[in-house]
Order: sequence, then C-alpha cells, then structure tokens
Amino acid sequence: MHSRRRQWISAFIGLGLGLSWLGPQTAAAHERPATPDNIAATSLDACPVAGPSSFIDSWGDPRSSGRRHEGVDMEADRGTPVVAVRDGSAEFKRSNLGGNAIWLTAATGERFYYAHLDDWAGNSRRVRAGEVIGYVGQSGNARGDHLHFEVRPGDAAVNAFPLVDAACNLSVGRAPIRVVLGPLVR
Repeated sequence: MHSRRRQWISAFIGLGLGLSWLGPQTAAAHERPATPDNIAATSLDACPVAGPSSFIDSWGDPRSSGRRHEGVDMEADRGTPVVAVRDGSAEFKRSNLGGNAIWLTAATGERFYYAHLDDWAGNSRRVRAGEVIGYVGQSGNARGDHLHFEVRPGDAAVNAFPLVDAACNLSVGRAPIRVVLGPLVR
C-alpha cells in the first residue's frame, strides 16, 4: 500500500509539471543518471523539512524539456519551515524554473539546492544546520506544495533520496537537530 501511495505522489508531481501519465516505470523504461563514482555524499545534519512531509525516490524521472529529475520532492503543507542541512552560506535566488530558491554551500564545498519555496526566512547569510531558511510552497514551475531538494557534492547532483530518508527518518537512531525558529511573521 505504501508503494501505491508513492506511485500516486510521483504521478501527481509529474502531472503537475505538465507531463502526461507515464504509468509504472521499469528499469528498462528509463535509465537513471549515474552518480559520479569519485564523489561520496555524506549524511545530512538535519532533515530539510522541519515538519510532516512525504517523499519518494524519483531520481532520474523524466521532466519537461527533456530534463531528468535531479532531486527529492518533499510534499508538505505550504508554510512548513525548511531548514539548513549543514552549517554554511545560504544564497537566496529567484528563477523561472525553481521559483524562490536557495543555494546552501557548506565549508566542505558541498552544495544543496532548495526550490519552489513560498518565501525565504530573511536574506542571504551564514546559517547553522537546523536554522529555518525558508518555507514550503509552489513557486516557479511547481504544482502542489513541496520542496525540491538537491545534493551536489561536486559539479553534478547525486541521488539525495538515501540521505534525505536517513535524515528525516528518526527510527535510524539519529538524534534530531534542534530547529531554530525565528519570528513567526514572514
């Protein structure tokens, strides 16, 4: 039943981006982009969404204009806080595709991309892991409230699903990072 729910979530997000119903995918139906062998992504210091969310592994799924999905779409209610997954520098940007977005660069050089935000929490700045940096929304080319989250340990994105799954699933024995809430007025 959980697998069926994941299929529906994937279909909803895909349809929202202007795709036709693709039905269940098999490995032969499309190949997922390879993760670079020379780059090892590490664990995240916090779950990107600080609240209830659902997400599936949609790495490599087809998107508009011949693109492939390079992140994890985390469905959550509009306005749910989004937090920094590492200490680093957060740069707030806007684009037609990602809408209100954030590039977080950690001291290690890893980069994390957050897209489709409803709003940012403040301005570009240095942040700590667990600090609220934005709020879930559907800006840019998104349909339905969700956070699009990418992990880029080098120049290319890697499949963020295992990292997000581990960081957001407290049953794996990780202690949650304290979320730093700012003023309630955005």
